[in-house]
Amino acid sequence: MTRILWTRLVAGLGLFGLAVSLVVLGPPRQEAAAADARAATDSAVTVNGRPGQYEDFSDLAITVSQTKGLVSQGIEITWTGGNPTPYGAFGPNYLSFMQCWGPDPDAPDFRETCQFGAGLEAPWPSRSGNATREPAKLWDPAETFEPLPGVPGYPAITSLPFRAANGRTYVDTGTDASDRRPHPVPEEYDGLIRDVFNVGSTNEQPWVATGGDGGGRTIFWVQTAKEAPHLGCGRVTEESPEPQPCWLVIVPRGAFTPTGDPRQPDVGGGDPPISLTNWANRIVVELDFQPVSGFCELGAQEQSTVGTELIAEAMTSWQPVLCADGGPTFGFSATGDVEAANQLLSTYEGAPGLAFTIDPIRPEREGQGVVHAPVALSGLTISYLIDFRPKTFAPPEVEALFGTQVDDLKLTPRLVAKLLTQSYQVDVPGGGAGGLEHLSSGEGVQNPIYITYDPEFLELNPAFKDFPPTASGPLGLMVTLPNAAVNRELWRWIQADPAAREWLAGTPDENGMIVNPNYENLGLDETAPLNFPKADPECARPPNAPEDQQYCTLDLRPYVGSYAEIAQRVLRADVGEKAVWDQYRDPPGYVVASPRPVGKRWTVGVTDTASAARYGVYTASLRNAAGEFVQPTEESMLAAANAMEDGNEDGVFEIDPAEEVPGAYPLTMVTYAAVRVDQAPAALLNYAGFLAYAATDGQEPGSARGQLPPGYVTMPDELRATTAVIALFLAALAEPTPSPTPTPTSTPTPTPTGPGLGDPGPDPAGAGDDPPPGSDGNGPPVLGHTPPPDDTGSTSSPSPGPTPPPPNPSPTPTPTESSTPVAQATSTPGTDAGIAPYVLMVALLLGAAAAIAGPALAKLGSRFSRPA
Repeated sequence: MTRILWTRLVAGLGLFGLAVSLVVLGPPRQEAAAADARAATDSAVTVNGRPGQYEDFSDLAITVSQTKGLVSQGIEITWTGGNPTPYGAFGPNYLSFMQCWGPDPDAPDFRETCQFGAGLEAPWPSRSGNATREPAKLWDPAETFEPLPGVPGYPAITSLPFRAANGRTYVDTGTDASDRRPHPVPEEYDGLIRDVFNVGSTNEQPWVATGGDGGGRTIFWVQTAKEAPHLGCGRVTEESPEPQPCWLVIVPRGAFTPTGDPRQPDVGGGDPPISLTNWANRIVVELDFQPVSGFCELGAQEQSTVGTELIAEAMTSWQPVLCADGGPTFGFSATGDVEAANQLLSTYEGAPGLAFTIDPIRPEREGQGVVHAPVALSGLTISYLIDFRPKTFAPPEVEALFGTQVDDLKLTPRLVAKLLTQSYQVDVPGGGAGGLEHLSSGEGVQNPIYITYDPEFLELNPAFKDFPPTASGPLGLMVTLPNAAVNRELWRWIQADPAAREWLAGTPDENGMIVNPNYENLGLDETAPLNFPKADPECARPPNAPEDQQYCTLDLRPYVGSYAEIAQRVLRADVGEKAVWDQYRDPPGYVVASPRPVGKRWTVGVTDTASAARYGVYTASLRNAAGEFVQPTEESMLAAANAMEDGNEDGVFEIDPAEEVPGAYPLTMVTYAAVRVDQAPAALLNYAGFLAYAATDGQEPGSARGQLPPGYVTMPDELRATTAVIALFLAALAEPTPSPTPTPTSTPTPTPTGPGLGDPGPDPAGAGDDPPPGSDGNGPPVLGHTPPPDDTGSTSSPSPGPTPPPPNPSPTPTPTESSTPVAQATSTPGTDAGIAPYVLMVALLLGAAAAIAGPALAKLGSRFSRPA
């Protein structure tokens, strides 16, 4: 494309944009978006208890952080005005939480619609209150439930049935004492409750303690119809176009039993929360959900995208706006970076034209070119959930912490390396009691069983010195399977620390702890892999398992499918450990262990900041190169972003983990949208509109549809300006095309005003003769085979990402396992204008920038030749 033709194209598109704008400008879309945002973020409610038969719960004030616009997520619940739970038991003074779907919370059968009684492990089996579905007159004189007839020849059914949102009814028939198999289900019922929800899927919290100050906090996982079809929350049908609401039910337990007798501090009692006297004290909060389906029109045009899961939460939020009113659906699947690059550069029909990545994608095929536009600023984190568990005879101020969670966890690169290399004995099959020979330094010093026994950890986290010696630590650090560049960045952070690097190379730490020898030869002190090897070949079996039935590393510490799943599992204290032999199974075999009960939770996992925020789990403070322990906050991630450099001059910025940057979070990353430029004009225009949205309204933080979800940070102005320029470039490449269906909008173009990455950010269109941000003076970098000025020679670069060392056993990247489909929601006509305003905004930008950005865009045209 010649300079003259390029300049004419810019001018032509500018006139086209101006003409279209005169037709389509209308009322601002932002007013509706702002209202939607307020509805989601201002939906916190505070409710109070009520007087009960024997005691008054009116002073109990419970605050629920969000009650509208809900998806599958964690919501924070805090309270004041309660009575402290005695340490070491759940007899008096605690709360139970559950989710119910019934249309009328005052109906007599409402308790039959609640997900409760799955059979979770009790924190202290003989000292924890009944958490079954079995109310009985023996414990509660007010109870009206009568046992249901069972199949002839079998016992009566003593548990309350569960009525599902789909109209079916399920029961718990009990089990045979000899083989633990369930009794048959009577014909009038549709099945067993355990087949609808069970210990592996329920979100109930039967035992939640109140702290010594009368307050408490918990994060409750609200489930939609996707996770719990039997609850149906958020379901939309033709008959019921509004999303189905559900209810959060809180049942306080006080100091008296349903018979009026004082509860004993160390006796749980036989009356469950759903027993009528307890149930009469329930506190109910309505939960309104986003629709779980239907916001994108069936059969609508789809633009495929793939790539890093770092962008998944943002894509879920943006999609309802982008596809509204007939806009294209931007389908997204999370894959590893190498796989994403391969798909982007492939030539098969339907291949994605945009890949999200933190690495530059450099094509080698003749005529291909790729531009990189920053779209999100977030990071990787170590998320955790740890219950305070004071030791016996702890100081009163420590005992008062029972019922609370640890809110400050400091981790060094070496401590994380120890967790990732199965160097604590509990993370190796058969190592739960210690004594593994290969985890000994040979001088009589054995590696600690748990991280909580590690002097390095205790020095940084002295609160754990007040935990009892028998208190266990985490059952491994949960990680994902797929190869991903973000995983490499975690290893780079570890390797940038001299102490961690030396330890990985085989030097014991100050206390004699060594790296698991099975990892010593993987070169983890020098080469940062894209994955997390699980290399210890040890296998073991429990005493009740046959000799030929063993479990190994991938059973004990399995991979998890996605960062979002890790955050959810951290919240539920469910690591998926499969090392329990069940001789009553048919056939007998290993089963997944139950989640750890409240009061004994200690879970950690590698996840992204957006997933951690979605599920409300804590994030560890990681030590940066400046020696500071930093959490992923807006300030710390912006500090890191401002220190990033484009070392390869490819338009992709990254942080140097060895650089001492005060206040910087070390695992901060920028996600880029890599767009192949040799695409059909319509696709280029759609991707240009997507980038325009990502650089403007998509950077507005909030929980509403179309906003930037919690866990992300609004990108610095220079990054947003870079994306705006690349959107212009893609639209110009598309050449004049018919305009989309006009839709009212008045989306303004952001003008960078603050510093970006180092020097002050230039004008978003590259005013005057200044080069656009991230460029070399010739426009946005276009990676690939680009003819030089004399039309001779070629440039090529290797495929992205280093090859990870082969672990043992070798994990196989499986993109489909971490596939993250875009969430579904329904758009409101007249509020979301879809992608059209952003495509039009690109046209307007071209019109406004034709005069001032012409030189920069013309230079870009001179260095890029679009394939015929």
